[in-house]
Amino acid sequence: MELSKKAILDKTHYGLNIYAHILRSFYPDELVIHLSGKKCLPARNPFNNGKETLILENRDWVFCFQDVENPILPAIHSILQLCITTSLDLIYSKSWMKI
Repeated sequence: MELSKKAILDKTHYGLNIYAHILRSFYPDELVIHLSGKKCLPARNPFNNGKETLILENRDWVFCFQDVENPILPAIHSILQLCITTSLDLIYSKSWMKI
C-alpha cells in the first residue's frame, strides 16, 4: 500500500488516534478521548495542568485541537497545525515509502 495523506488519515481516524496516542503517554490508565459525533468531550490537557479543557474536533475531515480555557496563542496553534500538515505532506511525497 502506498503511503499518502489520505491513507494516514484513514488509518488514524482522521488523525484522532494520533492525539489519543499522545494523550495516553501522559494518562496511561485513563480513557483519554470521548468522541461524540465530530467533536470530542473536553479531554485532559497535559499542557494546561491536566484540566479538562482540550477540545478535539473534526474540521473538513481532519481532527484539530483547541483549549477552551487558554486558546494557546493562535500563533502556536497555527504553527502546530502547519507542522502536522507539513509532516504529512513530506511523508506521503516520498514515493519509496510503503506502509
